[in-house]
Amino acid sequence: MLPPPELLQVQLTIDGAPVPLEAAELHLSVDATDLREGRWIEAAHPDFQMLLSLRFGATGSGLIVRIPPQQLGLPITPDDDPPEFALVVQQSTAPRSQHLRGLTGRAEVTPRGLHATLQGTFADGRALTLVFTGIPGAIQATVVEAQGSAAAAAWLAQLRSALRLTEAGETTEVDRGDEGDKTLLQRWSPQAWVDFEAAERVGAQKREEVEAPAAAQAELRRGPAPEPTTERPLVAGHRAYQVGRGELQLNLHNRDGATHLALHLELVVDEHSGEDGALAPSFYAPLGPLPWSLPVGPQGSTVVPGHGATESWYGNDAPELFTTHFNFRLRGDRAEVDWRATYDDWETRREEVLQFRGWVDFHGLQLESPGDLEVLLADGLDQKSRDGLHLGPIEFTPDGGRRARAKLL
Repeated sequence: MLPPPELLQVQLTIDGAPVPLEAAELHLSVDATDLREGRWIEAAHPDFQMLLSLRFGATGSGLIVRIPPQQLGLPITPDDDPPEFALVVQQSTAPRSQHLRGLTGRAEVTPRGLHATLQGTFADGRALTLVFTGIPGAIQATVVEAQGSAAAAAWLAQLRSALRLTEAGETTEVDRGDEGDKTLLQRWSPQAWVDFEAAERVGAQKREEVEAPAAAQAELRRGPAPEPTTERPLVAGHRAYQVGRGELQLNLHNRDGATHLALHLELVVDEHSGEDGALAPSFYAPLGPLPWSLPVGPQGSTVVPGHGATESWYGNDAPELFTTHFNFRLRGDRAEVDWRATYDDWETRREEVLQFRGWVDFHGLQLESPGDLEVLLADGLDQKSRDGLHLGPIEFTPDGGRRARAKLL
């Protein structure tokens, strides 16, 4: 969201051309905690950060500008790198970034808030100029929980004083949520920002109510997604694809004195599958505690739920997949897979469905050591799985100095 000029006014130009902005945020924070030997303690040198975040362009590109704390009259951590005026990151919705260090310019606190003028050059030669004036939408302080709300409030008061923020606002305490985390986060927002964000939420809800019927009609016009076929077993974003190569393997490893079995599937569509954003689906999930029933033979099958330990991606630097169904069975050196997942398309900004139904190569077991195979055969599989398992010649080949592969036939 783009705030009104009285809250935050930003002018961005790249190579002399003004860049229209879609969203702008300014946040100030202090972290007064330190983790030592598994315990949260009060930091000797708190960490201050002030960040200006901008988003622009159809691909969601953006800038993140870091203003050094000494620009606000705040101390810096002695062991930090030499302070820079700003750190700028250019990014897209994919997790890629281009860092630009050594910006020149100046910043000062004025009656209208923080005012800064910056100039710099990207690694690709483009020139950047950024001018902004405004107050942060939120300032926050993190303290050790035992110090309580009063300690957090004292830090918030110091940050407000640094920016001369004397207007009314709202203070909230945020539950950190992490088990065993003994820190407290307190946030303060100027009332003008609170009112603006509340109005934005109401407006967004009304726009959604208006746009929902049109979106539903567009979905109807698009029609149902095609079903996977033998020739084109992969469907993503209402398009069917051939698959150049599919590989499934089981990973066996020891953690905390216990043996674990996990599944890893990779699909390669074509020669572009390794490129950023290209379709190259992957799926990784633990199969649960041993002993485990191996889905061998024509009747064997199992479903792998998409729980928290599951990792699944559309491709490299591409959306995450949220698996709703995964079923596979093994036959010889092949595996039959029925996989369904959803993902948020970064271009269309709609939820899409990915589905694969077909056969892939079964690459057997990936082992950390030769002894793992004996553990699996002795304790890791039930009797039915051991009876249906046929082992061919096994060769242990070093892989990155840590792993070895065993082929199951």
